[in-house]
Amino acid sequence: MNRLAGSASLYLRQHASDPVAWWPWCDEAFAEAAARDVPVLLSCGYSACHWCHVMQRESFADPGTSALIGDRFVAVKVDRGQRPDIDALYMDYVTATTGHGGWPMTVFLTPSRLPLLGGTYFPREPAGRLPAFGDVLAEVARAYAEDRGRLERTSADSLAFLREMAAPKRAGTIDARLVTGAADAVLQASDAAHGGFGEGAKFPRFSLLLFLTAFARLQGDREAAFVTRNALVTMLRGGIHDHVGGGIFRYTVDREWAVPHFEKMLCDNAMLLRTLATAHATEPSEEFALAAARTAAWLEREMRLGNGAFATALAAESGGIERLGQL
Repeated sequence: MNRLAGSASLYLRQHASDPVAWWPWCDEAFAEAAARDVPVLLSCGYSACHWCHVMQRESFADPGTSALIGDRFVAVKVDRGQRPDIDALYMDYVTATTGHGGWPMTVFLTPSRLPLLGGTYFPREPAGRLPAFGDVLAEVARAYAEDRGRLERTSADSLAFLREMAAPKRAGTIDARLVTGAADAVLQASDAAHGGFGEGAKFPRFSLLLFLTAFARLQGDREAAFVTRNALVTMLRGGIHDHVGGGIFRYTVDREWAVPHFEKMLCDNAMLLRTLATAHATEPSEEFALAAARTAAWLEREMRLGNGAFATALAAESGGIERLGQL
């Protein structure tokens, strides 16, 4: 057992038997990194995350990988539900530097907590554009030992960019041309054949649907209204919607909304309710009203805890098998 065994977090306790010498997020971990003059490997996830468990089985439970981590890094494990502040801070960095985010989040830090390099899931063996996790570890360790100045300069540039993004902005009137331009860009990214956005794996993208709903209402834009309602209809009739249990899954692995990734998240289903309600208020739909009622009932039945709070997610897998809990 490592230092995570006594944690209040289920996710951290799930890593207590890893051969990796995990630390929780604490000053002592970074002091250890400074004393050893090594970078910190930060891994952040949550207990219902399928790819977090995959990376654990492939890499963190592997004796060779854990030995490399122990020799060249101080390893810190964070539950994003327990420390959303840490997760949000470094996820902004990962998203800004790679163009995407997700979990598990993998970030390499200096002992002073500055990010050096970030990503999400890394496989055990190279897969497509993803390098093997062992190769990433070896290269970061080499660069930190031999080319630290370049790493730290790149990190400083990224940090300055993030600070600029986070700086308070003076309230003012938004130029209507910016709004129209944004709507045009969103509409161009829509999938006319299958609904939603993009041509690969499909996420609900509720923030875009809410934006288009507001734009359609204010500007009388029929295309924006159609894209929004078409996306909702294809989702509700597709595999991302649980037609038996209720609620929606995280995303589908295909363009056609047919094959879901079986994790269910509270935030997605809350946003589904909001989007359905907004669309129904704009143009009443019996299908949307029924779907909203079924989703609300599922949330009350499956996600509400005994203390009145709601669980944040339902896992995509059970016993190491995705979808087992859904059968």
